[in-house]
Amino acid sequence: MDTKELDLLQTELGEDIEPRTSLRSQTKVDTGGWLGNRPIWVSVTEEEILLCAAGKRPFFERVQLQDCTDSHYNPATGEVVIAPSEDLICNQLTFHPGEAMALLTAIGIEESKWIGIDTPESMDEENPVASILHGLSAEEEPVNPEQEKDYAKTSNNMDPQEPDKSPDPTPPKFSKFAKYKAKNQ
Repeated sequence: MDTKELDLLQTELGEDIEPRTSLRSQTKVDTGGWLGNRPIWVSVTEEEILLCAAGKRPFFERVQLQDCTDSHYNPATGEVVIAPSEDLICNQLTFHPGEAMALLTAIGIEESKWIGIDTPESMDEENPVASILHGLSAEEEPVNPEQEKDYAKTSNNMDPQEPDKSPDPTPPKFSKFAKYKAKNQ
């Protein structure tokens, strides 16, 4: 964490605090500087989550960890959503997936919630699709090489060991300029 953000945390909290985790998000906020917006730093302490960005108009928000039990990572947008806390102005923060995992772990969110994979304990009769998908295995039976050759011969009437010797089906098309240049040379 930058020294400006550390100073901001100490002045806002009024005490010397050492956060467990501090991560810089890709989400930026206007802090009144000439050089553009500054990134939001997320710090997790024992009891709360602190969001801050230093500048002429500093940005500072805090929320209790107990109010963030439904926080999750949205892989489609790349954002960590701090939920269900409605007190935060900025509750969606952009992170790389590895940083998002570290932040959610520091908040105390179980791995199964932020990966989005159903575990066998969460599957029941009400969720038949998840139980079917969980039953599928990644391993497939090995295919006999003779069967592959037979299939290749019947599918395109070629020996799979021979390279494709068919002529190019479409001749190259030349532009009008190339035709004119070739004609006048």
